[in-house]
Amino acid sequence: MASILLFIRKWHRDIGYFFVGLTLSFSLSGIALNHRRIWSPENYVYVSKNFKTQLHLIKRDSITDELVQGILAEEKIDVKYMGFRVESPVKMNIFLEGGTAVVNLKDGTANLELSKIRPVIGQMVDLHTSQHRFWIWYSDIFSLGLIIISITGMFMLRGKNGFGRRGFKLTIAGILIPLLMLLFADL
Repeated sequence: MASILLFIRKWHRDIGYFFVGLTLSFSLSGIALNHRRIWSPENYVYVSKNFKTQLHLIKRDSITDELVQGILAEEKIDVKYMGFRVESPVKMNIFLEGGTAVVNLKDGTANLELSKIRPVIGQMVDLHTSQHRFWIWYSDIFSLGLIIISITGMFMLRGKNGFGRRGFKLTIAGILIPLLMLLFADL
């Protein structure tokens, strides 16, 4: 029994050490993503500019890339132009590298917002949500590592604080909370 416990402790310790950086990264970016309704953890706006266009005087079918690029040049907006789309009779989006200008087609007013990736936390969020094939596989291995850490952690202690007594009760409580949220909460 002592050799099994020693084996479990070694795996728990070594996997924990190996994944400490990714655990912290995913934990911090997970907290940031939980609050994305309040703020953008990925990006921050570094330019916000209101300007007036003559687009409200032009038929929507007559708006061209050249016309939009001319408006951007007049406003001295020196960002790579990516295209535009008329969203509705009153709204048009101009897509730029790192941002968007939203034009009100009723009165020609426009609002430009350019954003940059938020240092450190934005990069962590990118890792957290990455769809790169290698990263998905690595994240799956990380998830398996967390499963091993969770299971081996249950058997690290013996006695009154071990899994058989206190640990079992806390484990059941920890499993019940997410189950109750899934069953009764409107997520």
